[in-house]
Amino acid sequence: MNYIIYTNKSSKTDAIISIIIGAILLFMPSLTGKLVIMAIGLLFIGFGASHLFTYYRLTASERNYLGLSTGIIPIVIGILIMLFWDFILGFLPLVIGLIIIVNSVFAIPMAIEQIKAKHYLDSILSCIAPLIIGILIVSNAFGVATFAISLFGLVLLAGGIVKLIS
Repeated sequence: MNYIIYTNKSSKTDAIISIIIGAILLFMPSLTGKLVIMAIGLLFIGFGASHLFTYYRLTASERNYLGLSTGIIPIVIGILIMLFWDFILGFLPLVIGLIIIVNSVFAIPMAIEQIKAKHYLDSILSCIAPLIIGILIVSNAFGVATFAISLFGLVLLAGGIVKLIS
């Protein structure tokens, strides 16, 4: 009996946490994206700093340049990630959009055959629609990243509300 009460309380807690995180993602997507990218940059810096700390704790005869570079390179990468967070956040949708465009261009011969066979809907769904979506993604990569974060927040928020009500 205590297990059922504990599970019910846990479920309600999960629902409230989902609602809070979902609302933050939905209403502050740019800030959320920036914080995630900054956290990744800090992880790189922390990783590099720990390697530098280990490197300097070694005696002079135990040190090598590989140990020094495994500390410096992640720190530089972390700093670059934190400086260019907006580029990083917009980069992933840009790559996805380019992949969709290339895939759609390679599907053009098949779409032409479908048009010749009077399968216009198949042609639109298989080639033209993804091409338009890819172009839209590439033309506004940062907006797409923000939209994806907001959409994820909406799903978490709705799921949390449904859990809380049921």
